[in-house]
Amino acid sequence: MASLKELTDNIKNLVTKLYNHYIPPFTINKIGVSWDWMKSKIDSLPERKYYIPIDGYFYTCSLEDFKKIISWDWTNTKRYISEVFDCDDFAGYFKFRVSLNFGINAVAYILDYSSGHSYNIIFPIDSEPLILEPQTDQIFRISERNTKYYGLTSYFIII
Repeated sequence: MASLKELTDNIKNLVTKLYNHYIPPFTINKIGVSWDWMKSKIDSLPERKYYIPIDGYFYTCSLEDFKKIISWDWTNTKRYISEVFDCDDFAGYFKFRVSLNFGINAVAYILDYSSGHSYNIIFPIDSEPLILEPQTDQIFRISERNTKYYGLTSYFIII
């Protein structure tokens, strides 16, 4: 039978693990940007886009801070379940976790009908917009995308 001290130590260890899992162990430099700034970034994306802004003011961060967030976030570890938790769920989950945990809402949720896929586009303050594949944590330039999965010829942007 475990002593009270052992039980207390076990509980402390579990709480610490949970805390580190749910509370980011770092801070980021959040930068406010206007709708005009965001719209200029959206306008730089490939054509035939439709967008639905859900906020009027946005917060972003540096690409370095986005990389920290993506590395810490566990969206990519979720189990893919067809029609239950698939690409659109990964993209939504990442977008809203970043907003909830960091106050960063300059993450787009992309519904790409031209490729039948959903993913994110991040808008760092110091970079062009970049595609984020939330299932794998891959980040890449739009000009270097595989158009089979990231067509960007007929798509909705929810930002």
